[in-house]
Amino acid sequence: MGIGECAIISLKTLNSLFEDRSVGAVLVFENVRCVVCGEPVSVKIQKTSGGYGFLNGIILEPSGSLYLAKCVNCNGSREATGT
Repeated sequence: MGIGECAIISLKTLNSLFEDRSVGAVLVFENVRCVVCGEPVSVKIQKTSGGYGFLNGIILEPSGSLYLAKCVNCNGSREATGT
């Protein structure tokens, strides 16, 4: 499976990860490697009143319980917001 076959983490998965957490809760994927450039990155996902916000990159979900990170630079230098 190549990186092109990966999608940003799904709302279903985010809802499951944040199931018992309130608005403002933050989930951090610390010191993971970007799948494109290999640089270390700590991606933060925050539960908001309108969905989820991503900081420092995005989390990709190619299959099952496997998660991959993509840094801000390799993601087109933009922050992502999932609603």
